[in-house]
Amino acid sequence: MTGRLQAASATPSQMAAQLARLRAAFPAFSFKICHGWHGLMFEAWRDPAAGGLYAMITSDADEMRRELETASEPRASGRSRRP
Repeated sequence: MTGRLQAASATPSQMAAQLARLRAAFPAFSFKICHGWHGLMFEAWRDPAAGGLYAMITSDADEMRRELETASEPRASGRSRRP
């Protein structure tokens, strides 16, 4: 499709498989696939009382995994990784 951005190169069935892997790897988060401005997106969220990252939306499953891995790392001395 010319003139239209595609959110992800993955098909819905590929996204469903990626979603299953994310759910298995990060049980503290809830996940779903939703429609975004440019196509299908991954959405992740958890209880904000847990602290740190509590929501993320992206079309890239690898980006989602990297950010959730970073968010799941224990913090040293109570310092956050971002200003």
